[in-house]
Amino acid sequence: MIPGNRQGGLTPLRCTAVGLLAATLLAAGAPGDAAPALAGPDSQRTPDSLAARRAAQAEVRRYMRRIEAERDRESDPRERGTLAPRLDRYLAVHAEWRPRVIAALDGFGETVPGDDWIAGHRVGMRIKQGWIEEAVEVARACAATRWWCDALLGLSLHVAGRIPEAERAFDAALAAMPREIRCAWGEELAHVLSGSLQREYAGAGCDEREMLERRLWWLADPLHTVAGNDRRTEHFMRVASLKLYRQVLEMIPLGFPMSSWAERLRIAAGWPFYWWSYTIFPDRVRQQHYAAVQGEAFLPTESAWLSPLASDASEWALRSVNTGERHRSPYGPVTSMDHQTAFFQRGDSLLVVSAAQLPRTMLVAGIALSRDPDEPPFLATDSVAAGLRRFELRVPSGPYLVSAEALALGGGAHRDRFGHSLPDRNARGLGLSDAILVRWGGGPAEELREALPRMLGTRRIQPHEELALFWEIYGVTEGVSLSLSFTVHPEERGILRRFGERLGLLSPLSALSIRWAEEDLRGPVVGREMGLSLAALPPGDYALVLEADDGSGEPVRTVRRIEVAGG
Repeated sequence: MIPGNRQGGLTPLRCTAVGLLAATLLAAGAPGDAAPALAGPDSQRTPDSLAARRAAQAEVRRYMRRIEAERDRESDPRERGTLAPRLDRYLAVHAEWRPRVIAALDGFGETVPGDDWIAGHRVGMRIKQGWIEEAVEVARACAATRWWCDALLGLSLHVAGRIPEAERAFDAALAAMPREIRCAWGEELAHVLSGSLQREYAGAGCDEREMLERRLWWLADPLHTVAGNDRRTEHFMRVASLKLYRQVLEMIPLGFPMSSWAERLRIAAGWPFYWWSYTIFPDRVRQQHYAAVQGEAFLPTESAWLSPLASDASEWALRSVNTGERHRSPYGPVTSMDHQTAFFQRGDSLLVVSAAQLPRTMLVAGIALSRDPDEPPFLATDSVAAGLRRFELRVPSGPYLVSAEALALGGGAHRDRFGHSLPDRNARGLGLSDAILVRWGGGPAEELREALPRMLGTRRIQPHEELALFWEIYGVTEGVSLSLSFTVHPEERGILRRFGERLGLLSPLSALSIRWAEEDLRGPVVGREMGLSLAALPPGDYALVLEADDGSGEPVRTVRRIEVAGG
């Protein structure tokens, strides 16, 4: 018996990953894989090893016949009821019989420690039973084909929620795989993609795909501030589980072959928590029930894929979906994050400041700036209590993919991701920084260090708050007068607003604008603060637009988007 902490049930952390075994159980090895069935290239099948495998398969068949009998019993109208009690009884039979099969497989594994098939079942059956830590230990002790053992380890570590370790194990498996197997694993990614990205990936060669994959997983990583990429390890878990299930179907016909559509769905959306099937008319029709795994779509949109460093936050908006590509992260649902982040030029570098009003205590919160999949991100993070928290980061000048993130204590995460370019400048070098919302301090600040302590951690504004806007002006030519303007633009109006305007019940929203001149500005950086009064604005989304013109005909601008709350 393998030592370890046996767990009789499955926690919410494991629900999605356990779906890889939802149909029945796991069998190691995949049809068509070029790896040998036993330990390695030099191993020879012996009568003892073949006998051990046949005996192990016979044990599994007996187990499956018992499960099939329980499932077919539900076809009897006298046994039909609501799905929940039937499912409970069905799972109870699994839990009762599975430990006996595990014990038998352990004995066969001692006889033939290098058999891939037996090694896979020993790990997979433990995962299904909820003995996750035992599954990890069995995978670590695996003596079968090296890449397969690494894949089993990655599989069990992913289910355990140990994502960085799982990623290292899958990386080792990919590195040790024969090239043709690695390429076949890569082909499964096409099921997740769509549009031109899918066509580009499908038309690429094996080596080219590896470069595309690095870029894709960089963009699809749910949280850049947290070690490990659980979207990537989830994908490899799905690929492995699908290949294993195909072999289960070959060994034990279940009466309903999985269609190519269903296979693509398993790669894109994951396995359901349970898969229930029973016969309505013997040998003719089977009724199937699925519990869909909901989650968020983390893969980038086509435009974000093409230009991530110039992408808009709307292109990274996370929506809970139950169709198409989706993933439920091990730390819970990921929702949008309210914050302010701004860039300020400092010579040949950028000062990035971020503030967030956090609703509860966070395991980690902060910002991550990245620009390439092969470079580690720049991070400013900390574990923080609920309330307002500000972060500062100095980075080399250039465009970045920005990810403001917070991972909550007790589960759940928040994220806002967008591309950010350099501050806008014209041919004379005139430029504007981002603008930040601050509490009004009784007088205008002229330096960023004076305004930062008053920086808000939200873009949701109460209309009667006393606020101000702070920004910096760069590259002012001495003796040149600047014309500045401030405009409040209403963003997309809601359906009710448009309907009220059409009926004449509401007046159409129009932009509010003021203009003024600045003279005798000196120095490479000039700070400005302007008080705001938003009490006259109805609730809704607005763009605060600052524009500066030095008479060259090339005005520069900066935009801060806000939401005015109701009441």
